[in-house]
Amino acid sequence: MRVYITLPFILVGLLFCSHSFAEEALEDTISYEQSKELYRDNCASCHGKKGNAKTLMGRMLKPKPKAFQSVLSDPSMNDEKLFSAISDGKPDTAMRAFNTDLSEDEIKAVITYIKKEFED
Repeated sequence: MRVYITLPFILVGLLFCSHSFAEEALEDTISYEQSKELYRDNCASCHGKKGNAKTLMGRMLKPKPKAFQSVLSDPSMNDEKLFSAISDGKPDTAMRAFNTDLSEDEIKAVITYIKKEFED
């Protein structure tokens, strides 16, 4: 009988704990609108609003920026490689490192935005 009385209290306690953890998780995440803004402010001038790299800046760069549709269709491409390219830049290209401008979470949010918007 003791188990039956204790169990509801444990379940209520877990409910309140999971509720507070969920609230903290929501506070720590970057919204879709924020990730879109990060992309627009840091990436769109070269890679374009549509991720196709058809921009005035993109046409002037040598080598030209990658269109995300072709990048994301490459089976060897993964989140770690995207993160590294954004964070550390790409040697011998105009792709500079963003690790001093964007936090790790912001870079991850940009990757999520790119994949959601531009993946075929």
